[in-house]
Amino acid sequence: MSWPGWPASPPAPSGTDMHEALRALDADLAAQQAEIARRRDVIARLLDHGDDPTLSPDLAATVRDLDLPPQDVDALRAAESALPEVVESYRERMNRDPALRTLTALFAELADSDADDPRVEEVARRMHPILSGVAAANEPPDGPPSPGLARFGGMMIADLSPGQRRALDLVTEYEQADDRGRS
Repeated sequence: MSWPGWPASPPAPSGTDMHEALRALDADLAAQQAEIARRRDVIARLLDHGDDPTLSPDLAATVRDLDLPPQDVDALRAAESALPEVVESYRERMNRDPALRTLTALFAELADSDADDPRVEEVARRMHPILSGVAAANEPPDGPPSPGLARFGGMMIADLSPGQRRALDLVTEYEQADDRGRS
């Protein structure tokens, strides 16, 4: 029976149709449950480590281990969404190369420095041999860098403090002096 203006009730499903509907509902709920468990796992890892929830868990762990200054974390956050392959390569290199980690830590010491900060020359002197070794171990492939890598490098350089830029200039001068001494 139907009420005036209301659609008629659908026919009652047969036993077989009901079992199929219940199996489909069960499969859908199982998939939802698995997705909820995955999300809860990510949340638990973020809560356990106090990581930045705007970074992927892997990159957050790398950032936590390196104790990067906020502007570097901001640059990595932006790059991770726009250039995930570049950030993944960076993360992998950081995790396997202790010299690169040391270099990053030294450079981070100058995050808030001016070009005339007395720490700049000392950090540059400590960075020079490490940077030479890291550069030799991480030779870029032949040809120009990818557009994504070039943008990432430009973004990182633009965010350097005056002291960090000066340290890079000094390291370049030290490298040039080494080259002159070898020839």
